[in-house]
Amino acid sequence: MDAYSLQRMKLLLCMRDCIAHAHNDEIPQELQNLRAQRTNLINQILGLRQIQPFTGENLQMLTNISGTLSRIRERISELEKIPWNAMENPHLRGRIEALFLCHLVTAPMLEVDDVGTAQFARNMRNYFGWNGSIGINGEIPVNDRFDCTRIGRHTPSSISDDSRSTNICSR
Repeated sequence: MDAYSLQRMKLLLCMRDCIAHAHNDEIPQELQNLRAQRTNLINQILGLRQIQPFTGENLQMLTNISGTLSRIRERISELEKIPWNAMENPHLRGRIEALFLCHLVTAPMLEVDDVGTAQFARNMRNYFGWNGSIGINGEIPVNDRFDCTRIGRHTPSSISDDSRSTNICSR
């Protein structure tokens, strides 16, 4: 793959994550739970401020609570950046999927890591005219690898892992 394709792959992975999160209804619930935990931890910190005299044990508790609070704040900020509100904007998911498919149709290679993605690659070839090749991840089990090559027949493919790379052209 050339530098342009590698740079575009980051965009594709980002769009894939956006699609996954647009379908995920659990994110608002997780945000609500994290905000409740944040409020609880802040109240615990405020409670520790009232303790006199302040001992080493109290300092250790404050350190633990502060560490947990910073992790929760970081996770909240991550979740707030995700466009999970697909229900508020019903066209968001469709726009992201359309943009994702437009970039995939011109991709020179799609990585296949399970039978579902092999089926997706075959559908891309049959219905959208995609003419790239599939790269089969060498870490998947042999049976799944066989199924991926069977499903992706008539599609140039390669199996790769850290130690070897085998090209299979099954036209």
